[in-house]
Amino acid sequence: MIAFAQKGLAEVQSRRGNYQEAIEILNSAISNSENVGDLVLNRGLYEGLSNNYLAINDWENYTLYREKFLALQKETRLSERKSINHSLLNITIASASEIERSHTLFKPIQMGLILLIIGFVILLIRMVLTSEKKLSRLKKALKE
Repeated sequence: MIAFAQKGLAEVQSRRGNYQEAIEILNSAISNSENVGDLVLNRGLYEGLSNNYLAINDWENYTLYREKFLALQKETRLSERKSINHSLLNITIASASEIERSHTLFKPIQMGLILLIIGFVILLIRMVLTSEKKLSRLKKALKE
């Protein structure tokens, strides 16, 4: 939390044009955040340092912290992509298991409905054939 506060204070100093003071605050923030391992915080600190060194025309330190900033930015993107891929994989697995559960639940119902429909079709065909036979017997009886 102290490092985040220092980062904010350094931004204020940078906007006021106190670049050297901002650099000192950011260096202190880096030493406070070494054991934290917060990529976003470190990325912000390195970006602040690179911008302040650029403002005072210290190209060597600007390049150093700009490269650290870009490396952390790349690492953050990779971490985010891995997290998204992991989440998508979990969603896919959960969906697949839900679909499988639905299949096992509805398979007997589906088979029962198919058998019921086949039974109705057979019954309907039998009724039509029986009606046809009766109709043909009635026609014969009428002709005689």
